[in-house]
Amino acid sequence: MKNNDGDSGGPGDDDYEVGYGKPPKATRFRKGTSGNPKGRPRGSKKAQVLCRRDTFVRIVMEEVDRKVRVNDGNRVIEVTALQAVLRSLGISALKGSYRAQAKFIAIAKANEDEQNEGNLDAFKAAVEYKEWATQELETRKQAKKSIDDIIPHPEDIRIDPWAGTAVIVGPLTPEEKKKWAAMKSYIKRSGNILRDLEEQLRIEKDPNEKQGLIHDIEGVRERVDSYKRTMADRWLTQKE
Repeated sequence: MKNNDGDSGGPGDDDYEVGYGKPPKATRFRKGTSGNPKGRPRGSKKAQVLCRRDTFVRIVMEEVDRKVRVNDGNRVIEVTALQAVLRSLGISALKGSYRAQAKFIAIAKANEDEQNEGNLDAFKAAVEYKEWATQELETRKQAKKSIDDIIPHPEDIRIDPWAGTAVIVGPLTPEEKKKWAAMKSYIKRSGNILRDLEEQLRIEKDPNEKQGLIHDIEGVRERVDSYKRTMADRWLTQKE
């Protein structure tokens, strides 16, 4: 088929025929010109990959957390699919499957290694924070500046370099600090509260009222004991 619209199909070729693999000249890409001049949007491929990855992760986690029923002795319990798989693998390992034993041990070791690595990171962070907070406290004290926002207090961080552990025995946030201050205030007032209740109990004649007062006294003492177990010694002994 010849091109009848006046333009030749190829340079210097009046007999150029339009057909399969030979499009009209007007619709062909010009040399050096992109067929998509605007190009692919910047970052579109990366966005698509991230979207697919997020979707895949979400689907996997949904299946991992999906509840299934398994036999547990004489009863049926609900566990996650992951727990069911690990339980099945563990049972196979206990029955003597070398392959299951190897997999089970590998999973346990990998989990332990990851936990140890996380504990080490947390220990390093605690040590670095305590060093910084201690120095910051001294700097502010010398400059007579407020130290109320340094939370947790460095003295509330107990470092055990031999065990590689760091334990925080004080409030972690301003809100917790307010709660601890309220607990300390209650402990301080509890002596007067108990004396008042015990005096009322001494002079009370009604058996029901006496029983109520005994209950109140026990409640105050339990509350104080609970607060003392929660709070660190430094908080209980420090001056206002």
